[in-house]
Amino acid sequence: MTQRMDRTATPGNMWDRIIFLERRLQFLTENAATPVVNPEAGEGEIIYVDVDASETSILGIIKKILRFSGIELYAYNNNDVGMTTCIAASIAGDTILLPTCSLANDYTIPADVTVVGRSIEDCIFTGEITLSDGGSLENLSIIRSEDDAGAIIGIVEGVGTITAIIKNVTVNVANATGAAYAVYMSNAGTIKAYNAELLAETGSVGYAVYLSAGDFYHYGGRALGTVALTPYFS
Repeated sequence: MTQRMDRTATPGNMWDRIIFLERRLQFLTENAATPVVNPEAGEGEIIYVDVDASETSILGIIKKILRFSGIELYAYNNNDVGMTTCIAASIAGDTILLPTCSLANDYTIPADVTVVGRSIEDCIFTGEITLSDGGSLENLSIIRSEDDAGAIIGIVEGVGTITAIIKNVTVNVANATGAAYAVYMSNAGTIKAYNAELLAETGSVGYAVYLSAGDFYHYGGRALGTVALTPYFS
């Protein structure tokens, strides 16, 4: 019987995911085939069914952006073009695994999609990240340093009344001219942060969390703004 792996069945932490991936790659090694491009997934290849499972190919796969979707696994180039294509193809329940990377674009994480980085040090976004309902960010950093008369934001709450999670994430924003907000919420949603470093220490005004509507829960980590002892605005 084939089991479809939905969001609730996806392993709950990075090491479980890596072990799961290694076992799947072992299966591919034992069942080698020729790679076939899946036109519906842009540049991604469906590698669970058809794959060149040589050692070189396997090493190449784990250096790519990977998307688990049900029982299928897709690989994308490790750059902004690949990440854009990966997100566009993602559906509810998918998990995106990031290798060592530096991604510069702004991204909206789709509803019920989890993005997991290799580590905080190795996976860095330098654009603004928008979270949709059920979205999750884990094991990565958002580092932004700009000179903008407007506000610089690390994570922004998406439209609607969302519920989203960030876990083991560092958000560090700095603005030489205008405001800096590590997290910005105004749509009456909920974001829960676990072991998160939320830093906005440089700006005309800086807050770890700027909350004009909704709920933010911070479980572990640090919250620093431009004013001592007042890192949160609500």
